[in-house]
Amino acid sequence: MEQILDEELIKRYLLGNLPEAQSLELEATYFNDEEQFDQIEAVENDLIEGYVCGKLTPDDRERFEESYLSSPQRREQVRFFQTLMKLVPPDTSSADQPSSVIAEPPAQEPEQTMVSVPVESFEKVSRRESLLARLRGLRLSTGLAFAVTTLILIGGGAWLVFETARLRRQLAENEMARNELKRQMETQREGKDQLSAELENVRRELEKMTIQSSASAPAMVSFPFAVGGLRSSDTTLREIVIQQGVKLVELKFLLPEVRYQSYGAAMDISERDKLWSRAGVKPIRTKSGALVVVRVPADWFKKGAYTLILSGTRNAGEPDPIKYFSVKVEKR
Repeated sequence: MEQILDEELIKRYLLGNLPEAQSLELEATYFNDEEQFDQIEAVENDLIEGYVCGKLTPDDRERFEESYLSSPQRREQVRFFQTLMKLVPPDTSSADQPSSVIAEPPAQEPEQTMVSVPVESFEKVSRRESLLARLRGLRLSTGLAFAVTTLILIGGGAWLVFETARLRRQLAENEMARNELKRQMETQREGKDQLSAELENVRRELEKMTIQSSASAPAMVSFPFAVGGLRSSDTTLREIVIQQGVKLVELKFLLPEVRYQSYGAAMDISERDKLWSRAGVKPIRTKSGALVVVRVPADWFKKGAYTLILSGTRNAGEPDPIKYFSVKVEKR
């Protein structure tokens, strides 16, 4: 009875049902003795086998999953048992073997009654149980070890094939994405170069028209202003020369795109004082962007240095400054 009590105590210890003080006492008692340590290991293997084969009671199974399987090393050991169960099928050949019985006592002792007890109830061991018994002693057979090694090699080889194929596919996708990005960058660069060339041609044409208009002293003169980057300042000093007899000054702003519903222009003397301002000018779309034309009476201009501001308005909101130009007005 002492042995049964010891195994029950070990079982409770492994399932986490013992108080901490009693668990420490059990560890101090059993782990200093090799034979008793083997007994703990045997009970542990019985628990694992019972869990894998579904022989544990519902309460023991719940405690096993909550306490025993909380350790990664123990979970790995249980998975190893499960792999062995799949590799080694159950052997039912021992069921056909005859049962052994205990011999009858001598006739001179009639008070003893013959009892026939099947020895297989506690001695019969199937090949699977024999394998697990050898596992408890950490003495796996060469064939079983080879089977486990083969399983690991097959699984590892399959994983390597799959991983290699995945990496090759990912490399091909990355190469395609890189080529597509390179193509888009080249297209954008070509478009930018083309737009710059068109802007330069328009600027030259406008300057040519301005020179010709100034020479003949027409009733209206035009001055071009190319707007590249938004919300920036052009520090290049530009001259607005208004000859005698000119009635109207036309300011042409060439934009790369339309971002506002309407545009306006103003000429500032200082941050608070304006020489004049115009608003509500609709943009004219062109192949290269848009053109905003602001016409101002010539007598609104006074000789001096000013800041010309181009602004844009969305809906009924406040105007947003787009570009600042430094200009010098000359009247002749």
